[in-house]
Amino acid sequence: MKKLFAKIVSLIMAAVLSTAVLSGCSLIVTDAEKDMALVVATVALDENLEENIIKRDMVSAYTSNAYYYQYYGTSNEDAYNEIMTSLTQNLIVVQQSMKALVGATGEPGNEKGYFEQASNVDESERTSKEHVLAGWGNNKNKNFKDIDLTGYKNKTIYEKLDTLKQYLTEYEYAYARYNALLTIDTFINEFKDEEEAKTYSYESFAITNRTTLTVASDLDGDEYQLKNDSEISKMTDSYKKSIEQVSRTYNLGVTIEDSDTKYDAALKVYTALADKFDLKSPDRKKSLTKVISQLKKLGYITADEAKTSTPTSADEIFKANSFFASVLKTEYESLIVSKYKMALVNQQERYANNEENIGNLYAEYKTLFESQKIDFDKSSANYEAKLESASENSYIAYHPNKGSNYGYVANLLIGFNKEQQALVDAFESNVKFTDDDRIEYRNEMLKNITVKDLRQTWVLSNLGEYDETAGKFTFGNDYVKTDALKVYGGKINGATPYTYLDGEEEKTAYTYKGITEVEMSFDSFISGIFKDVLGVEASTEEIRTIPGVTVTNGAIDDATMDKFRDLIYAYSTDGGSLTENYGYLYSPMGTSFVKEFEDTQKALIEEGVGSIKICVTKYGYHIMLCTKIITPVTEALAESEFVSQIDVEGTMPYEFKQYKVKNITTTTVNDIVNSFIAKNSKNENVVKKFENTYKDLIEA
Repeated sequence: MKKLFAKIVSLIMAAVLSTAVLSGCSLIVTDAEKDMALVVATVALDENLEENIIKRDMVSAYTSNAYYYQYYGTSNEDAYNEIMTSLTQNLIVVQQSMKALVGATGEPGNEKGYFEQASNVDESERTSKEHVLAGWGNNKNKNFKDIDLTGYKNKTIYEKLDTLKQYLTEYEYAYARYNALLTIDTFINEFKDEEEAKTYSYESFAITNRTTLTVASDLDGDEYQLKNDSEISKMTDSYKKSIEQVSRTYNLGVTIEDSDTKYDAALKVYTALADKFDLKSPDRKKSLTKVISQLKKLGYITADEAKTSTPTSADEIFKANSFFASVLKTEYESLIVSKYKMALVNQQERYANNEENIGNLYAEYKTLFESQKIDFDKSSANYEAKLESASENSYIAYHPNKGSNYGYVANLLIGFNKEQQALVDAFESNVKFTDDDRIEYRNEMLKNITVKDLRQTWVLSNLGEYDETAGKFTFGNDYVKTDALKVYGGKINGATPYTYLDGEEEKTAYTYKGITEVEMSFDSFISGIFKDVLGVEASTEEIRTIPGVTVTNGAIDDATMDKFRDLIYAYSTDGGSLTENYGYLYSPMGTSFVKEFEDTQKALIEEGVGSIKICVTKYGYHIMLCTKIITPVTEALAESEFVSQIDVEGTMPYEFKQYKVKNITTTTVNDIVNSFIAKNSKNENVVKKFENTYKDLIEA
């Protein structure tokens, strides 16, 4: 599950050892067990939740960040003060989360616990976040009222685990154990005897890494959406591949069905790892014994714990070893904090979407419009900087009239190779030659330009499937949306199959000896692949229009944009064109591009969205497509017009509302968190520090 509270969760450093510590890099020279158990601070946001920070927590955090401290020359005193601040603030957030989810805290909007608030909303009217908060998907833990924090501070770590897991859904519980087991697996592998590995020797070949499209995170969305949202829940190639890879690595035998959502697939893997976590094979059992011995030596577990029989299952490893239990406790706490953040975000989204509050949006829109009018009229550079950085986190209400339109043009460059470019540059810079000479030379060089599929590293990264019979590699849907461009256009050399077991099923994968790029002439490319994909043969002589283009809010339709972007990612030699925006910004006030490029931009903007033309510069052939035009907006909408469009998707008022809801939510949630951290961090009734117990660390 996505950790929604990254800023706060990142502070959780309690009781996770680094490889350096496990390898014996001990900073403790006294009786390790007693020394590491010394209490260095307590945090008690509530008398029932008092939690100790012990010395080993500080040592673990220091060791995990030792490189950072050494690199910046941080003194021991500053480092340990920073660690103490992080650990105490983290516990404040954890305890606030525990309290707020199950009961009233006195904070605005927390007159009842967030679990209860979500449960009181009619199921048909719940947001996806409220479904999760109400215990969706986990019948065992729906009765949140059974979570009793009385006496929590006096419980053993194992008893605390039983309390904490009541906050979690079935999915979260499985995810927490999965993450904790992966951490433990790292420790085990560190001590595992090296085994002779089967290796293959291949010729080396040099290639340049090729940027890929950013695949949307497979964990975007909350737990409810991962199973129920028609788009978010949909299985993707990359997600399926990652699940299958985990299954192979740990021999889990997980099979993904066609009907499985991301939720289903993830839960299968999380559950299977806990069920089949290997602690019985001789090499892993031996390694775990070494880990436990080292933990005892460093004082991370007691001598009695070290004497306990070596665990043989995931359940046993969390019940018999306080260090491993603390790893799981940290995972539980991370998810509880994430769930608290979810509740805060949901609360603010509901508030911002309330009809009474939407009435304030028009006033805010007018304020933004007027401030941007002053800013952009004063300086075109200010306006262009805003256009260059436009994103979902920014909003432009005012667009000045500069006589002609701003817009965006995407660029597919079929450039000269390095040797050709060097010759062109040398000729262009020679003062003996006239402009006519330069054009004539460039035209001669253009006759030798070739086009080739540049996605070799996508093949090596296995972003698709190799067909041994056809000798072809087909890219996955996540990386290439256009069917005509899914098969790699180069030649694959020396594909060597190897087999692996996926559960009981034997499967085949490949390694490759090398890849040969297959070249074609520019004319062949334009009249062949390019025309097949876009339905038009671009020309240097005239502007043409891609057939079937539709325009919404001044921008090209997604289907056409996807096709052109796929062509760019496969063939463009311009690294700057490998982006997922609309292309390069054109300004009627002038640009820094070479004259031929800028002139073509201007002509395409004047022609309209969907217009395309080939431009020739000293860099090669530029196939340029107008993707978006910014028309002037110099008068603010009337309030009646603004309000009537507020819920009409694609309109300016709708987009403004989405921008404000997100902005207000993020700002307000951060303010809430920072407020209770600031209020409690220096409250001696909440945070008590015992500096004498860690004085030796500072002076070491």
